[in-house]
Amino acid sequence: GGRTRRWARKPDPAEIIQRANSAVRRLKSRGDERFIAAVRGALSLRSRRVPKQTEALARLWWPLVLSTNYDSCFASAFERWYPARRLEVLGRGPADCQRALNSLTSSGHSALWALQGYLGSPCATQRSLVSHGLERELVVGHDEYRRVTYRDLHFRRAFAEVFRSRSLFFVGSGIRETYLQELF
Repeated sequence: GGRTRRWARKPDPAEIIQRANSAVRRLKSRGDERFIAAVRGALSLRSRRVPKQTEALARLWWPLVLSTNYDSCFASAFERWYPARRLEVLGRGPADCQRALNSLTSSGHSALWALQGYLGSPCATQRSLVSHGLERELVVGHDEYRRVTYRDLHFRRAFAEVFRSRSLFFVGSGIRETYLQELF
């Protein structure tokens, strides 16, 4: 419901994580479409413009970009800076993980590997090749991060291979992020 509670004290981080996990479970129990709509609504931007930081990052050509963002801002900026190239947006499925690994040794499409799912909004994209069903791969909350990490062995192996064979440049997160540590 729409109840608002006032807390007498500031909750500790573990309590916040517990509440978030509970909220995600309740939303998911109402079905995928409602969960996706809730995440999309929670992340909606007032502006459909690409943030300046994302624009600057996209100016540099990267053969493979790993992202924990759900939005299409990087894809939109990439299309602006590289109009002759296509960006392939990949998820965690076995075929997508193989494509991410292939991008390490081939000079085909550039790839955005959406590690936590992909909503394909709010920024408009025209040419990006988005794998089917990435909205259903949304990962929200620590429990889900752990579950995905341990359940999807092909994903964990592909991520480990990228980690072993390439240097990673972290923007907005880091190696200490719990989700990434779980992958290692």
